[in-house]
Amino acid sequence: METIAVALLMAFAGSTASSAGHQAWQSLRELVLRRSAEAGEAADGRRELEALDEEPDSEERARALSDALAARAGRDAEFARLLQAWHDREVAEAGGCERTGGTGAGDVTSTVSGTVHGTVVMVRDVNGDINIR
Repeated sequence: METIAVALLMAFAGSTASSAGHQAWQSLRELVLRRSAEAGEAADGRRELEALDEEPDSEERARALSDALAARAGRDAEFARLLQAWHDREVAEAGGCERTGGTGAGDVTSTVSGTVHGTVVMVRDVNGDINIR
């Protein structure tokens, strides 16, 4: 499984992605904590998830959670399957909008599916402000 987009984790943690975002964050919390309890250990992602919960606008904490979840998925095939199912379901329910790719050289693919109410802006490598009125 690829890493989960940092911006997506931040939006869900801060519930800025609407009630669907809040629900997605809660279901990720349940997945991480339940699978940790089933394994009888504090598995990867638990501390990072709690840290991002405390400071949802921290890109550093979101990146740490994304990396921890990817590492755990690499070691635990069942967790990887459940995490991928969470990702596919929650991204679709939150409006189907996610950016993949990175900064710097390379391609970025942006998709929007489903009904969108409001403004959608898709850009790459913005230098400066974006104002939407």
